[in-house]
Amino acid sequence: MTWATAHICGYLAAKPELKQFEETGTVVCNLVLYVNRRKNAEDKEVKEPEPLKIHAEVWGKQAVNCVNILDKGWNPTITGTLDEVSFLGKDGKQIRLTVVRYAQVLDYGKAPVEKSISIPEAKVVTTSNEPIDENY
Repeated sequence: MTWATAHICGYLAAKPELKQFEETGTVVCNLVLYVNRRKNAEDKEVKEPEPLKIHAEVWGKQAVNCVNILDKGWNPTITGTLDEVSFLGKDGKQIRLTVVRYAQVLDYGKAPVEKSISIPEAKVVTTSNEPIDENY
């Protein structure tokens, strides 16, 4: 059952997985995103709601880009067709998943703070013995 087009920004739960179909050579990347839900600011005693878990499928060249660029903790923005899948789990219980089908990555987001690349301060290098003019 397809619902609507959705734009979602969330945090990756794990490194994206890439699968290739041997018959056609088509590739698909599976992402698991967690989206934080907001709580009402007036309800200070209410517990923080659990994040919403959303699965996404990215196809084609962008799927390869996702695997090469994204990693756990990144926060990409995706858009695609929202769908719900239900099936019986190993224990016989009904499982329902929210899936974004045919997703496109609008923004790859950025790495978590601990994975950010630090850029060292630029150092001035001179090739002559003359002093550097500070007012230049």
